[in-house]
Amino acid sequence: MSLRYNSVIVENGRRGLYFDRYNSDVIDTRLFFGPEYARAFIEQGQVTRDWLDQGWCAGGCVLDFDAKCLLWFGGEQTADGIKANWAQSILMRHTWSNWQVDWATNGISDLMRCVDVQEPRNDIARPSPKPLRHAEITPEFDDYVSIFFTMVATVSKGGHTKSALLLGAPIDFAHPDVSFKTLSDLIDQFPTNTVLNAQDNLLYPTAMWDGFGFCGAHVDADSRTIDLWSVRSSPTELQSISTQWPGWNIENHGPDFAWHKPLFPTLRWPDTRASLQSRLATLRLGPLEPNQDRLLSKIEAQILRQSHVSPQIRQTADRE
Repeated sequence: MSLRYNSVIVENGRRGLYFDRYNSDVIDTRLFFGPEYARAFIEQGQVTRDWLDQGWCAGGCVLDFDAKCLLWFGGEQTADGIKANWAQSILMRHTWSNWQVDWATNGISDLMRCVDVQEPRNDIARPSPKPLRHAEITPEFDDYVSIFFTMVATVSKGGHTKSALLLGAPIDFAHPDVSFKTLSDLIDQFPTNTVLNAQDNLLYPTAMWDGFGFCGAHVDADSRTIDLWSVRSSPTELQSISTQWPGWNIENHGPDFAWHKPLFPTLRWPDTRASLQSRLATLRLGPLEPNQDRLLSKIEAQILRQSHVSPQIRQTADRE
C-alpha cells in the first residue's frame, strides 16, 4: 500500500509542489487544525517538480493562501470511510473558518486540475461484465463482508422507488466487475428494503445489516438521471458509466450522501452526533499541542450543547 502524497502551496501568486513518501495516512489529522499547521506539515516534505500518478498517490492537497481554499484527500480513515469523511468535513468548519474546504473526490486528478496542470492520459482496460444470477433468500448472515465494497442503491420509475444495499460491489464504479447498467435490472428482481450479497447471491432483510455503504447510486428512469456519491472516483470511471448509459445525465456528488437519505429511509444512516464524537476521539489519539487539545475540547462541548447538527456533507464546503 502506497503512503506517498503530493501537496501544493500557493501563496503570493507562487506555487510550490511537495512530495512525501510516508505520511498520506495521517494527512487528515495534520490538516485538521488549520492553515498554518497544514503549511508546516506540507513543508516537511521534499520540494519536487514531479507529480505522482493515480496508482501511487494516496493523498495530497492544494493549500491556496491567496484564494483561501483547501482541496484535499487521503487519510487512514477518511480516504475510504464515508462516516469519518463526513464527520471530518463538519468538524473542519470550526478550524478552517473563512476558508473554502473541498474534498478531492477524484484524487490527484482534482489537485492537478486545481493548479492548471495537465494530467497524463491513462487508459485503463476494464474487465468484461459478468452475468448476474438470481439470489436466494436465506436466514443466515455472513459477517465476512467488506463494507469497503458496499453500495446504497435505489431505482425510481413511474413515481415508485425500490432500494437495496449491495454487498460485494457488483456495481461499484470504482471496481466495475459487472456493468453498471445492470443495476436497474438487479434491484427489480428483489423486494424493496433488502441487503444483497451479490458475491454469494444471498438476500437479507435490511434490519439484519448494521453496516453502511462505501458508495451510493440512484437511477431515475423517468428523468434519465444517475446520481452518484462516493469518497473517491476518477474521471475515467465516470466516463465509463457515461458510455454505458448514453443519453443519460450523470451527476457526481462526491461524498455528499444527504440527498440520498429520503430515498432509503429504512437504512441505518450514520448518526450525526455519534459520528462527530468518534472522529474527535480519533483526532485525540495523535500527539497534540496544548492549544490543539483545548480546541478539540471546545469543539466537543459545542457539539454536546447542540440539540441538532445538520447531517449534510458537501463536496464543496460552506462558503459563508
